Amino acid sequence: MVDLRELRHLDLRENALTELPERLVGLPRLRQFDVRSNRLTRLPDWVVEMTALEKLDVRWNACEPSPSLLTELERRGCVVLL
Repeated sequence: MVDLRELRHLDLRENALTELPERLVGLPRLRQFDVRSNRLTRLPDWVVEMTALEKLDVRWNACEPSPSLLTELERRGCVVLL
């Protein structure tokens, strides 16, 4: 597989995803992550390990991130669009 550690923007919107693959946690420089308009029912806790994340868009999914995940992301200045 291609080395994606330098990836900064990932757009996975409108792909009918029901879950996020855990291998995405290995994207240390990811700043913008767009997963809107999928079929997600939960947002995995490992999203908090994306320490460079500045914007997370989860609109138009059937999920509500956990309060602790939201608190941590917002504490770091990450904009979370629900």
